[in-house]
Amino acid sequence: MDAYPITRLMTQANVQESNISVLYVEDDASLSMVTADALKRRGYKVIHCRNGVEAIDCFLKGNVQVCLIDVLLPDIDGHTLSRVIRSNDAGVPIIFLSGKSEEADRLEGYKAGGDDFVHKPYSIEEIIYKIEVYSKRTAGNANLNNRADATTIGSIRLDAENLLLICGDHAAKITLKEADLLGFMMRHKNKLLKRNEILFAVWGKQDDKTSRSLDVFISRLRKYLQVDRYVRLESHKGVGYKLSELN
Repeated sequence: MDAYPITRLMTQANVQESNISVLYVEDDASLSMVTADALKRRGYKVIHCRNGVEAIDCFLKGNVQVCLIDVLLPDIDGHTLSRVIRSNDAGVPIIFLSGKSEEADRLEGYKAGGDDFVHKPYSIEEIIYKIEVYSKRTAGNANLNNRADATTIGSIRLDAENLLLICGDHAAKITLKEADLLGFMMRHKNKLLKRNEILFAVWGKQDDKTSRSLDVFISRLRKYLQVDRYVRLESHKGVGYKLSELN
């Protein structure tokens, strides 16, 4: 029996070949075999690594669109691996796979640069759904750049396609989730947004875990926005957040 039993897919015809390359880091032999095979049947290119050092080497060779990382690895932990990846690429989506569901563990993952979590035991369909969502968002962000009014505030411009936050000659790399959140708030700048509005728009759901995650990402965005002293990201206790430009 697998250490982490997962929902196995029924036999089905392969779908159209995908251009999405997935870095999958998992040391559990039986679990990784089932997961990798299922992803390959769906047309994904899977780069499977059994430890963090091997994963770093594979990632640095390039051409990775999504990272699936087990938090507990035999050498370096998944959070450390995430930080290494983030130091080389601030935009690639990172999805943690973890048997832990405590809030502190999830928040640590977000602080390490993660975009999302999938809790073990998981279903293959959930993994595939996450990959598709983040891949489409990465591609779809390119469309935002055609709406200058929706992607600027003050002297700050969001380059959603390249995951850059630009102010004058300064450019900061941001993550996909940061771009999603900031893009949504820029499209509704000068408006007080309720927490549930933001959560449903960016995370697709509202619960205690995503609510805590929102606070972490708001803190990250505030650091980026400090480059323009006329831009404010305000907290309204018990209500939500407001991104505004001072006159």
